[in-house]
Parts: sequence; structure tokens; C-alpha cells
Amino acid sequence: MGSFFSAYPSSGSFNRTGVNLAAGAKTPLSAISAAFFLVIILAFVSPLAKHIPYVVIASLLLLVAWKLIDIKQIRHEFELGKGAWIPMIVTAIGTVTIALEWAILIGIFTSILMRKILGHSKKPVK
Repeated sequence: MGSFFSAYPSSGSFNRTGVNLAAGAKTPLSAISAAFFLVIILAFVSPLAKHIPYVVIASLLLLVAWKLIDIKQIRHEFELGKGAWIPMIVTAIGTVTIALEWAILIGIFTSILMRKILGHSKKPVK
């Protein structure tokens, strides 16, 4: 429905990926299964959903998303030195303080600016 009203899905697929990752899903069939069960749940349980406090829903989303944070990559960013970690911090702060699309754009521009200033490229963590 969001497509008809210009909605911007900011965390739906992100958290679904976390659930699939935690469950060990490997194929697109997991997304089809999740959609099927979601329709069934919405059909029968949605009248009860109004009684769930928002803080509980937010906590569940945070718990699922927490497993997607790559601590090794964050450490690697700080080990690169010379401010290579600045785009990561700017983007992280932006995602919790401003609209998601603007936070991503600011992060991209910060990364481009830092590469111009520092003159190096990042190497991925193995």
C-alpha cells in the first residue's frame, strides 16, 4: 500500500534481512514464506496488534537489527586512521537525527569529501 502513497520503506527489508540471517535462510523462498505467514498473521491477529505497546515493537526491531551490526568492520574503520571513520560516524548520527534519505546522502558526500581530502581508498575487512 505504501507504493500508492509515496511511502519510503526505511527498515522493513533491513529487519527482514536480519530475521532471515538469524534463521539461516539462504534462498528467496524465505521472503516468499515470510510474506505468506505475514498475510496469515495480519488476517487473524491484526485486531490484537492495537494492544501492543510501541516500545515492544521498537525493541523487537532493534533486537533483530542489532545482529546486522558488523563490529569487525567498525573496528577496521577506526584502525585505518586519518579520519576514515568520519563518514561512518556522520551517517550513524544522521540516521537517528534526520530523515533516512538525507542521512544516507550526507554520508555519501562525507565519504567523497574525506577521500578527496585524505587521498586514499578503504580496503574491505576479510
